[in-house]
Amino acid sequence: MWLHSNQVNEPANILNTSYANIPPMRLYPNELPTGEYMRVVRVLIKQLHAFAQSAKADDTHLAELKKITIPMIQGKFYIFLRNLIHRWPLDGSFRLVLELWLTYIQPWRYPPNNLIKYLNKRSPNPDAEDVTLAPQNSVDREYLPFIAENLLTYVVIFQQLLPRFGRVDLTSPKMSLMLYRITKVFDQPNLPAYLREVEQCVESDRVVYLWEGESPHHRHVTNHWTNNLPPLSPTSNWSTNTTFEASKKPSISPIINRTSFLSRDSYMEKKWSTIVKQTIFELEGPNFVYKPLFSDPPATEVILLREYKL
Repeated sequence: MWLHSNQVNEPANILNTSYANIPPMRLYPNELPTGEYMRVVRVLIKQLHAFAQSAKADDTHLAELKKITIPMIQGKFYIFLRNLIHRWPLDGSFRLVLELWLTYIQPWRYPPNNLIKYLNKRSPNPDAEDVTLAPQNSVDREYLPFIAENLLTYVVIFQQLLPRFGRVDLTSPKMSLMLYRITKVFDQPNLPAYLREVEQCVESDRVVYLWEGESPHHRHVTNHWTNNLPPLSPTSNWSTNTTFEASKKPSISPIINRTSFLSRDSYMEKKWSTIVKQTIFELEGPNFVYKPLFSDPPATEVILLREYKL
């Protein structure tokens, strides 16, 4: 209910609708959620992260529900964010959207409550938005499956956000703080390496398809796909919503630590690639071509933003 954001017109007359069939709360085309609405959704995401992670210490039947909690909402949340970012005005209130996104992509900040462990120990408040320069903790490898399943939420949302900062005054403390928050989150130890690792699995598998003359993502493409997500930046050198030209020479992002990449178990490599391709097909459609965040050269938006800051 909270993550529903279809951009379609609802029936005007629902007087004869029974209580059991009342449609869920919807955001209409020209309507933005209130600040309180956004805060409620953010609290929901925090609670779901904690609930899902508590499955590790749960041997009851409830553990099965905990394991599928995040997969159940991750697609709706991605669509919810993509539409909000497209429609939100260029002002300081965008911080509500930004923090909601950063909350979702950092599940390690919201472990399940352990009252016995923390009863006499002051623990950091996960709700506090850290703006200090203190060293950050490393992201544990146990979150790699979450990163792979939500790669679009990390990368495509990042690419959708970046052009906004080229259209605002970064001398404003509110605006510069938002950009700082993004860079601080993506600078967490191990997080860039995990994102790169998953991207390399996708890229490695994509090259095979290209040389076989296949679609980079799916061998069978339906002609009845309708994608209602907002368009991405028309100048983007990252993801596109146009059909990939197989005749183009594939560009591969530079591989850091090539030895570890080549020695990685092929099963895991295929697993991450399959997960990402299925997510792309379900959320963005068969014509969407994913291009890596760690591209060489960097995307145009990155260069433009750097020049704008200077």
